[in-house]
Amino acid sequence: MNEGVVLSCIIGTNNTFSTDEINIIPDVYKLYLGETEQNIYLENNPVTINGYFDEKNPEQSSLSFTGIDPFLTLQNYMPAEKDPDIATISTSVKGKLTPSMASALAYLADVNDYQSNKMLLDMIPEQDRKSLSAKWLVNRVEILSHQIIGAECPDFTFTDANGKNVSLKDFRGKIVVLDFCASWCGPCRKEMRSMLTIYNELKADDLEFISVSLDDSEAKWRKMLDEEVRVAVYVVTGFLESGKTTFLNYTMRQDYFQIPDTTLVITTEEGEEEYDKEELKKYNTAVEVIEEEEDLNFDTLKYLEKRYHPDRVLIEFNPFWSLGKLETMKMPRGWGIIQEIVTVDSSCFQIYMNNMKSLFVEMVRNADMVIFNRASQELPLANFRRSVKVVNQAAEIIFEQEGGGIIDIFEDQLPYDLDQEVIDIAPEDYGIWYVDMMDNLEDYVGKTVRYSGQVLKSRDLEAGFFVPGRMAMTCCADDTQFIGYVCKWPDSKRLKMGSWVTVTAKIAEEYMEVYRDKGPVLYASEVVPAEKPEQELVYCN
Repeated sequence: MNEGVVLSCIIGTNNTFSTDEINIIPDVYKLYLGETEQNIYLENNPVTINGYFDEKNPEQSSLSFTGIDPFLTLQNYMPAEKDPDIATISTSVKGKLTPSMASALAYLADVNDYQSNKMLLDMIPEQDRKSLSAKWLVNRVEILSHQIIGAECPDFTFTDANGKNVSLKDFRGKIVVLDFCASWCGPCRKEMRSMLTIYNELKADDLEFISVSLDDSEAKWRKMLDEEVRVAVYVVTGFLESGKTTFLNYTMRQDYFQIPDTTLVITTEEGEEEYDKEELKKYNTAVEVIEEEEDLNFDTLKYLEKRYHPDRVLIEFNPFWSLGKLETMKMPRGWGIIQEIVTVDSSCFQIYMNNMKSLFVEMVRNADMVIFNRASQELPLANFRRSVKVVNQAAEIIFEQEGGGIIDIFEDQLPYDLDQEVIDIAPEDYGIWYVDMMDNLEDYVGKTVRYSGQVLKSRDLEAGFFVPGRMAMTCCADDTQFIGYVCKWPDSKRLKMGSWVTVTAKIAEEYMEVYRDKGPVLYASEVVPAEKPEQELVYCN
């Protein structure tokens, strides 16, 4: 917390050391032992360190401290939850901490809860807010005060797309959704497309969606505006007779899908079920057929835009055409794909995988949803799910019975025992474990697993972390990807990239920046060299 080196010394030949005495401001300091570091709260007390320190294996060290009782006291009030967006500080701290301890606790806990931080700040008189942690806490409370539910949003004025100055106060009395974005932020722009879907579903006079650009020039945000989606395009693909037309016919008739403007359906193949164009007119929906792949181009779409002026476009896409070409094709201004859906006939899925795996992989690689219809409990649905997840982790997967009911497959028999003290994952079961833990993390938290994998290191990971994982085949030997979960191991820097190790680790659920969300974190108790398995690649189907 405090900048610069306050005190330092080297260990003498007799394995002892000592420093000069110095008066310090009670605050959070960083303690360095070799290359290890630790935030610690210190007051003007003599501190002694005794014992044995192994720099290569810090976890095997044996150290004892005296003179750090206030710091140890703070540990009693640290939140159990590690996710800063969920964690809070107990009100039991009131009356039990000095002002400097209160600011130190706030810094060490680093929670995003306004009430917790405000409670600690109120324990510090203004004249005592001189330490770096206290100044940090004052700033933290100011920032969080604008984020709490019920807080009044400060008024501001912005320039809209038409060059008109508009103030937030102009929208008083309405529900306003503020979205802050930037042209250089890919996730932001994707989120804007999702918001368009929500806006179209919730259109009302008392509801406004406002996107505020953080770009440093008008040219950049105007270019983003020109490219941004105003006509939502939904793509539904799947093999012939997989249920695409049935799905769209059903969806277009539902109340939740109705909009006052025109919906255009573009179909690129003819199956057993067809669209009733006259009936669909009741739903302000028009249908156009494109029979040749080369005719699905910018000029055709531009013509259809002039003819129908659609607010929404649904494309029933031929699976034998290039989906990648469609995803990258230039579209009329304001058009953009916001959702891709794949329908699958469960009874034929294994045939697809045996004979047309590359086509299937292309379909699901960027899919937002995969619907397995005509599903039954007699089919290996868990294997079907894994076949999708290994290609596209984010895809939502639905299993629908012949009559329309949804099948829950989370109770599938696993090839390992979750009740064992140490759950051993066989090499051939790695893919099963990887996907099942992704979907059912709550079943694994607090349990210990042991498995073998390759070492992956990345600059995106914090110090002391690596990923022990496996290469998974998605389509063919030339189309593979690495799958694995983040693992904490103090000596990870000494692991060789690509080497094989056997990891024994306890599973936790924590927020990780690399996930940008909560996810599995493995805390390794042992990492030892391992032999490469006979079958190096993971197969999930």
